[in-house]
Amino acid sequence: MSSLDEIQSLINSAKDELAESRKLKEQVEHETVQALHRQQMRRQLDVIREAIHANNCSIASSRAYRERIDSDSDGTFMPGKPRPAQDSMSCAGRPAGEVTTYSKVVDRHEYVWKIEGMSWLVAALKKRAQSVAAAEQPFLVGDTSFECVYHPRSGEIGDENQRGSLAIIHNESGGITFRHQFWIKRSDGEFVQWGHTAEESHPLSDTLGRAFGPDVHEGNGTAKLVGIFGLTHEHLLRSDWVSGDALTVKIRVEVLPPEDGFFTKTVKTSRVDVPPSSLCQHFRSLFDGGRGADVTFLVKGEAICAHSQILLARSDVFASELLGGMQESISKEIVVEDCEGEIFKAMLRFLYTDDFDHIQELVEHVCRSNQTSNQAGDSRSANLAKVSAEIQLLHQLLQISHRYQVARLQLWCEQRLCNRMTVSEVSGVLCQAHLFDAKQLQRACLAFIKENLEAVAITPGFLKLTTDWPEVMLKVTLFNAGLSDSAACPVVEAQRECLRGLKRKRFQ
Repeated sequence: MSSLDEIQSLINSAKDELAESRKLKEQVEHETVQALHRQQMRRQLDVIREAIHANNCSIASSRAYRERIDSDSDGTFMPGKPRPAQDSMSCAGRPAGEVTTYSKVVDRHEYVWKIEGMSWLVAALKKRAQSVAAAEQPFLVGDTSFECVYHPRSGEIGDENQRGSLAIIHNESGGITFRHQFWIKRSDGEFVQWGHTAEESHPLSDTLGRAFGPDVHEGNGTAKLVGIFGLTHEHLLRSDWVSGDALTVKIRVEVLPPEDGFFTKTVKTSRVDVPPSSLCQHFRSLFDGGRGADVTFLVKGEAICAHSQILLARSDVFASELLGGMQESISKEIVVEDCEGEIFKAMLRFLYTDDFDHIQELVEHVCRSNQTSNQAGDSRSANLAKVSAEIQLLHQLLQISHRYQVARLQLWCEQRLCNRMTVSEVSGVLCQAHLFDAKQLQRACLAFIKENLEAVAITPGFLKLTTDWPEVMLKVTLFNAGLSDSAACPVVEAQRECLRGLKRKRFQ
């Protein structure tokens, strides 16, 4: 057994080790803060470089235009080009129909910054040895870069002699002329303007690093009403401006880029009407007409022609069949026995157009046909028959889209089936969802059954689950018991393994 002196020695040694560990932790945290600051500066450098690149491209374009003007291959006053007509009342030499504007080239941008964890902000900044919170990325207004900052103590912000709470900082050297507005989001979701619309004109000054905001003021000058709406950080936390421990700010900035001379634009009244895209119609016509088709599907005796390149691009299953070295890749004929011709053509049209209109047309056609054949019955029976026919059609579309891995069409079918859920049909829809791994549809069916269990439980479809679909029935039981998907998954897998074992014993 250790003596008291030995234990005390161990304690002293442990204290020294703890002190060294704390010192090392502080050093690592300080280095981390420095690394974050370097990373932030690198992003600022990226923004500035992008602006330089954009300016260089603009300069190159302007030079090329100037050279074309000097060579009389472009410009307003080319040889042989008639001069604009002059109004007899206008000054000599001034072209009619001209507008001189100073706002045509103004760059505008609206930026939203959300600061979450406001109640922890002061402590977090103190831990990082910082006093100002800054947005992770600067934002651009045209080619001009700004950065959003917030000082919870309304202290030094921007230049050394500036003070304020919430502001934007100009990140580029040289002068600037711009206008800004600050809006704060209230707890009811409405943005309210803080301060007035401010206009800043500093064309001859270097404003790199200067802050601009409603309460930004010089440190040795007369202080404005500091803080957002005159509130301290602590009062702000208890106000309607902080909701869910978050402050949301919207900043509107308009920048007048540095340009020489007037901005003169000639009024143009001509207009070119650009028609909407016709790609969808052309691809549908390509499929319906069969022109250039190089693959044939034999669907229950009906020949359906298609284009292999489109099928390759739209379905990995078709790509495997047509490029996998199987018989289909050589003969370019694919036999399909488990699908109706109209259903298969509807899926192919979707692959060509990525549009649901023709799918919807097919559904409505089937529903109308079924309604016509059931006109002799009462309206309720006719409506139920119509819904049942639509569900059966959607089942077939779900099956074929799952087979050929057409994910968007499968999800569309799931959504339509969710909207057509009925007490008599939900059990069959659930089996289809289980069979084709339609997880969202499956969960919707389980929720519907739980809410309407008394009515669903006496339907033939539900009673059939206990004998023909034991795995689906187990899912219903687990969902009604309130088990999550993660908790229910091992139970379902255990039952599946048990059923496999029973099948093996039967064959033995």
